[in-house]
Amino acid sequence: MEAFRIPVGGFRLRRPARPVYVVGDAGGFADALTGEGIYSALESGRLAGEVAVDVACGRARHDAYYRRLWGTVLCDTALSYWLARPFYRDVDRGIAVLGSPLVWRPLIEGAARGATLGESLLKSAAYLVRSWARNLPGPCSGATSVSPVR
Repeated sequence: MEAFRIPVGGFRLRRPARPVYVVGDAGGFADALTGEGIYSALESGRLAGEVAVDVACGRARHDAYYRRLWGTVLCDTALSYWLARPFYRDVDRGIAVLGSPLVWRPLIEGAARGATLGESLLKSAAYLVRSWARNLPGPCSGATSVSPVR
């Protein structure tokens, strides 16, 4: 068994002049922080299929694939690539940052909701509030309830 480098950095791809759709690991679409690549592989494959059909029907040109990739896969690929650099430069500090509830709560909440890294960061305040609200004592927890002031 051999180890291989995880292919990252696909956001730097240039649009080819010919109709070529690079997907998954071939495109370097893995997440640089976690190494996860299934979402990007499936999403890039789905987009390639959709664009291929649109091209065959005369509704699009092959370069539409690369524009659509920026709407889903490539934004997160670029974001994780740039976040991975300082994280892996000082892993102890990176772990300490991830240990902060202000960081890990929104990321876990986002992951549980199926959000991408970018979506989790954009919605981090809302995810943080939802996460904390779930941990508040409910009416059946034995805590005294307070009536709202009117």
